[in-house]
Amino acid sequence: MRYTRQVVIFLVLLVLCGFLLYSSYTYIESKTIDQVNDEQAVHAQQAAAGIENVFEVYNASLSFLADNEHIITLDEDGRDLMRDFYNNHVGEISAITRVDEQGIIAYTYPVESSTGANISSQSHVREELDTHSVVISDVFTAVQGFRAVAFHVPVFDDTGYRGSIAILIPFDTLAQDNLGTIKILDSGYAWSVSKNGVVIYSPVPGQTGRTVFDLFNSSPTLISMAQDAMDGSRGTAAYWTSEDPARNLPGMKFQASYLPVTMGNTRWSIIVSTPENEILGTIQGFRNNLIIFSALLILSLLFFTYYVTRAEGIVKEEEIRTKAEDALRESEEFNRSLVENLPDIILIYDKNGTVTFANKTAMTIMGRPSSGIIGQSALSFVADYQREEIAQKMKERLSGVQLAPYEMDIRTGSGEVMTVLLQAVPVIYRKEPGVLLLMTDITPRKQAEEKILEAHRDLEKKVAERTHELSEANIHLRELDRLKSAFLATMSHELRTPLNSIIGFTGILLQELAGPLNKEQKKQMGMVSDSAEHLLALINDVLDISKIEAGELRLLVEPVDVRLVLEKVGRTMKPQANKKSLAFELDISPDVGMALGDARRVEQVVLNLVSNAIKFTDKGTVRIECSRTGDQVVIRIMDTGIGIKKEDMGKLFIPFSQVETGLSRQYEGTGLGLSICKRLVDLMEGTISVESEPGKGSTFIVTLPAERRNS
Repeated sequence: MRYTRQVVIFLVLLVLCGFLLYSSYTYIESKTIDQVNDEQAVHAQQAAAGIENVFEVYNASLSFLADNEHIITLDEDGRDLMRDFYNNHVGEISAITRVDEQGIIAYTYPVESSTGANISSQSHVREELDTHSVVISDVFTAVQGFRAVAFHVPVFDDTGYRGSIAILIPFDTLAQDNLGTIKILDSGYAWSVSKNGVVIYSPVPGQTGRTVFDLFNSSPTLISMAQDAMDGSRGTAAYWTSEDPARNLPGMKFQASYLPVTMGNTRWSIIVSTPENEILGTIQGFRNNLIIFSALLILSLLFFTYYVTRAEGIVKEEEIRTKAEDALRESEEFNRSLVENLPDIILIYDKNGTVTFANKTAMTIMGRPSSGIIGQSALSFVADYQREEIAQKMKERLSGVQLAPYEMDIRTGSGEVMTVLLQAVPVIYRKEPGVLLLMTDITPRKQAEEKILEAHRDLEKKVAERTHELSEANIHLRELDRLKSAFLATMSHELRTPLNSIIGFTGILLQELAGPLNKEQKKQMGMVSDSAEHLLALINDVLDISKIEAGELRLLVEPVDVRLVLEKVGRTMKPQANKKSLAFELDISPDVGMALGDARRVEQVVLNLVSNAIKFTDKGTVRIECSRTGDQVVIRIMDTGIGIKKEDMGKLFIPFSQVETGLSRQYEGTGLGLSICKRLVDLMEGTISVESEPGKGSTFIVTLPAERRNS
């Protein structure tokens, strides 16, 4: 029971320090999770805005077509408008269809053979026939085998409802463009569920197409979150997934943000999830430093308690010794032996401050024999800069003032400074009153404390700096994301939609569907159409380069039938070559086979290069050659045009750079086409290069990895 008080004090301090350290860590942990959830919510909002914007744009375009008389009557001009619409959106939609008021396909493109089919049994078609309003289907598997979304806009004339015009949108491409680009830390990802609980998109294999109730029946927290999302709510949640032995996945806790995507009669929910252990891994260094600091703090408390306990014990023994001098004299030899062998310095000085006793430890540390210490002033061993202060304390003590233990610096025999904890008690030594000093070397402890304090200050500074940096970076990223989203949405909605209308109307006028035009009117309308097409290409190029530079453009990696792509380009571009009286040639080697890449982007690259070849060639030939060399498919676009100077070669693939031709703006362009081609080919792990000679033409060479053939 002797040390009960000291033990209690030690335990109270230990619990208090532990609580403060634990509170600090849990606060940082909570703030880190909140920051990641905010980031996930921003990504989910961007994805939702992107998806909703796609349907807003298509709603405007289809509403425009639905009001067109040729679409209502579905004459040959109406079919031409549908085919033009599909060709202008190839790669974005899979089909455009005119459905009559009975649910029968009046016309569809590009699979025209489906014309006449009765699709009234399909749920979204039945809803369109019943409501006569805009209908967006949920995700379903089209007859072609891919997952899609049908978008129907009603068609009316003076007599009433005449059916609908609809497009088929490949859902996987839409989801990949808006959700597949989302990645939080190393493993965070986005997924989506329908209002009925079907997982309509997930990067995790085996989840798409199944309900959350089947997939996660052993994870009630996840199902609860999914139900909130299916009800159209938005928020954040923590959920647990159970262990999956089949895929060797452990049970994990996730942090998620979710919000709805509403499109007319249809609603989906976007969920962005990240494993919590990965989030907390970002503060692992702070946690490790906190553990080290805690260990040092506990060790310091232990040492402090130990030395205080020792000092109090010695004081109590000395008090007992002054009350029983006879007993102390009888055991003097024992006590002297004890004092002489203590590891601490023990001195006794009289009322004049003169040393009358010194133990062996004092003689060893002071580097003097007993005769060199006894008889000296006790102040002579104190460091010069503390003598005045210590002299005052000695005076107070001799006058009867009780002083608490305090630290003091002394000079050792080697001249070094030692910090000691000094405790003093009044004693009777050799029948004279005096003061016994116990000086414990605490130099190592002081050094350790200073290191701990320095480490703590450094840790606090780093945590504060890092927290500030993260806060500033998060604010900046949010603002950049907001500006980017606003820019993309404005460009898409405010520019592309009216431009498509301009292009559509000028096309109708040029076809003289609204009445005949004279020669000058046709010329002026042609200039309007060309300018609108040029501006639309500029907008598309800017959006493409923005997505590429932001790392948001994702390409498919699949076998591409290069022959089909090049033949399609040939059919598209040959009329342009004929307008300039240029010969157009297409030479494809029989053994070309398949390349690996994204068919839509391969077509985009070749179209751009062929368009440039025609633009910069006034007479002669534009030729496309394709062959296979080893494990590469090589495409060459050759022309007999103006060529490129050697010093201008370095500008070709730089955004917004155009080669000077000597005639100011003779050849219009955005300066982005070749840059986009270069980025797209790089993303498909191919190469693009050019060979040219001024006045003799140019050859652009594109290589793509070939599909490996079975031996």
